[in-house]
Amino acid sequence: MRRLLRGLVGSALIAATVITAVGAHSGRTPTAGASKAFTNDQVLTYGYGATTYPSWVYTVGNGVLTSLWVDPAKNNSHMPTLSQVAPNTGRIYFSPSSTSPCSGSLEWLQCARNTRMTNWEIYIRNFALAPHPVNNWHWYDTTNSCQATGLCFYARRTMLHETLHAVLVGGSHDEQGEDDTIMGSTSPWASNTGWNKTYIERCDHAAAQLKYGVKNSAGVYADCFLNITNHGPAGLKSRATVGSSSYSACIGATATATGRLAIATDSTNYQALSNTPLSNRTLWFDRKPSTSSTWTNNVTSTTASNASGNNWSKGFSSGSSITYNFRAHYDGETGVDGSRYINWPGTTITETTFSITWSSAC
Repeated sequence: MRRLLRGLVGSALIAATVITAVGAHSGRTPTAGASKAFTNDQVLTYGYGATTYPSWVYTVGNGVLTSLWVDPAKNNSHMPTLSQVAPNTGRIYFSPSSTSPCSGSLEWLQCARNTRMTNWEIYIRNFALAPHPVNNWHWYDTTNSCQATGLCFYARRTMLHETLHAVLVGGSHDEQGEDDTIMGSTSPWASNTGWNKTYIERCDHAAAQLKYGVKNSAGVYADCFLNITNHGPAGLKSRATVGSSSYSACIGATATATGRLAIATDSTNYQALSNTPLSNRTLWFDRKPSTSSTWTNNVTSTTASNASGNNWSKGFSSGSSITYNFRAHYDGETGVDGSRYINWPGTTITETTFSITWSSAC
C-alpha cells in the first residue's frame, strides 16, 4: 500500500514505499508519546489565519474541532475541548507556502507546531497556491470528490491527526497501523486504509483515557489496553469488593450488602483510570446454601453508580432460617476485564464472596 510519509513534527514527505495493510493486533498499546499538558476539559480556543479562506476550510475545521473531536463513542476522555473565537485569530492556517512552516521541507502536506502548548498551530497546504511540483496533490474536501488523477487526501483526517499532535502526543508518531491509530508517520491517500477517517482510533482513545481519565464513567473504554503492564485477558482489570464478609437479618427482613465496582487500583500503570467507578454496569450475584457446593448463577443483580466510595448496594431477604453464600461478579466489556480476573495471568480467579444468615432470633 503506497502512502505518504510524514517527517518532523507532522510535516509530510512523499516516498514510493510499499507498506502491507495492517490487520488486528494481539498486543495493542496506547498511542506512543502521549502526555498530559493541560487540565481536564480545558477549553483551548482557535481561529483561522485569515477570513478569506475557501468556505470548505472552515467547514472542515469547525466540524472536526467542535463535533468529531468530542464524539463520546470515540473520545470518552477529559482531553481539552476546542472552542472557536474570532475567525482571523490564528491557530489554523491554510498555507500558501511551498515549504513546510514546521520543518522547511518541500514535500509537505500538513503539520503542527508548538505542540502541547496553548499557542499550538496547525497548517494544511493550499494546493491552489502551492501545488506539488510533480504529483497532482489535492484535497477531497474541496468538491467532496477526488480528481481523476493525482493523490487525493482527506482534510478532516488531517485535522484530527494534527489536533492530536497539538493536544496529546507532541511530535511523536506510532506505527501500529491504521486499525489502531491515526498517528502513524504516514498520511494515506484515497483508497488506502484509513485515508478518510473521521475519528481518533482506539489506541489514540486509550492514550487519552490513561492521561486524562474518562469523561463519563458510564461511557465506553478504548479497546487498546492489551499490552500495558498489569493488563488482563481483555484489557484493564476491574475489581468488585464487598463491605463485609458476613451479614445477618431476621427471617423475612432485608439484609443490605454494599461495596464498590471499579477499575482496579493501579496508579502506576492505569494512571488516570485507576479506581475509576464502573458506573451503570451490572453486578451479578450467584447464590448457594452454605451447606451446598453447587452455585446458582446470576440469581439477581444491581447497578453500580459513580460514587467515589461504595457504589453498589443490594438488598436480600429470605422467608426461612438459612445461611446463603453469595458471590458478586461483573462480567466485563470491550477494553475491561471481568472482576474475577484480578490475579490474571495465572490459574487463580479471585471471587468476591459474602454470606447472609437469616434466623428467627432477633
